[in-house]
Amino acid sequence: MKGIVAILCSLVGYLLAQFLPDGALAVYAPMMIAYHLFLVFLVVTTVQDKGISISPVSAVITHFACLALLVVFAEARAYIPYFSIIRFFTPGIAAFEAAWLFTGKGKKAQVAADTGEPMGGTAEDYEDFILYLRQNERPFSKPGRSVKEEYKFWLAYRSKNGAINSGTRPAV
Repeated sequence: MKGIVAILCSLVGYLLAQFLPDGALAVYAPMMIAYHLFLVFLVVTTVQDKGISISPVSAVITHFACLALLVVFAEARAYIPYFSIIRFFTPGIAAFEAAWLFTGKGKKAQVAADTGEPMGGTAEDYEDFILYLRQNERPFSKPGRSVKEEYKFWLAYRSKNGAINSGTRPAV
């Protein structure tokens, strides 16, 4: 799907180049419009799935760096063989920028920050659970079980058997 949209954006840029008078505008405008159309498509389709991985200031700096790359590419058109064909691949830089901005780490980090301390128990229980997590063998840890679920099982065992020492290994 992304390839088809990239081709469509390049064709829009080509059509614009046909209607613009010769000169710098006929080179810059189609490349920039095709680039931004494809970037908007990528951002709209990606932002729903993944979180932004860098700060907004860094995103703006990254965008300006990609635009500077496009301008330098357009300025070097006299030295680039087959520039009239190669310029249709400039939306590929938008794919790079979108991949750079949306690696998915941002949303996961935000979810981890929002969860905070698990629900239930006291602060002392939570500190003892942190000590329990540092053990090499954790009896409540099972494949596919989250740490929050492990905390619930540990807390249930602790409340059932009284306050246990964090170094004591319960028999499960």
